[in-house]
Amino acid sequence: MGEVTRIFKQLLLGFFVATAAGVLATIVHPSIGRVLAEYLRNSFGGHPRLRTFSLFLMIFLNNSKTAAIAMLTGIVFGLGSWFIVLFNGFMLGAISTAVYETGKRSALQIILLIIPHGVIEIPAIILAATAGVLLYRNVRRGSGREGFKLSLKLLGISVAMLFIAALIESFVTPVIGGIAGG
Repeated sequence: MGEVTRIFKQLLLGFFVATAAGVLATIVHPSIGRVLAEYLRNSFGGHPRLRTFSLFLMIFLNNSKTAAIAMLTGIVFGLGSWFIVLFNGFMLGAISTAVYETGKRSALQIILLIIPHGVIEIPAIILAATAGVLLYRNVRRGSGREGFKLSLKLLGISVAMLFIAALIESFVTPVIGGIAGG
């Protein structure tokens, strides 16, 4: 499991670097964050009256799909997995900065909208990406079957984590972040 830990740590570092890049890019060019925030709003936030269970289901299915793609695209030299982690980190930094700069949310409120579910969701996506990088490395070594089994196991753990994160994001985060009911 040493290789799993090493890859996970590398991807986690990449996620945080990409998050910082998203923050800096939005500070330098605010339109970047605004465009990404609008994209996210249209993709997911366009359903403000979704019942909490429907919201949970939408979040869980979307994040599970992202995890599966992060694992499966790893077969391409591990690059697909890295792309998903870096892209999500950049999006988090850019959108958080754009929301803060609108003045509609304080820094504390933005943190409270991310942390409750993010402490589970972010590692879950990174774990799925780790599974993808491992899949590539094991296929390259000629142990594709065993590597695929390990990758599926890690993906299963990731999806279980995403289930918990989606519950928190749907039922707890809006209350803690002060956006419940509207």
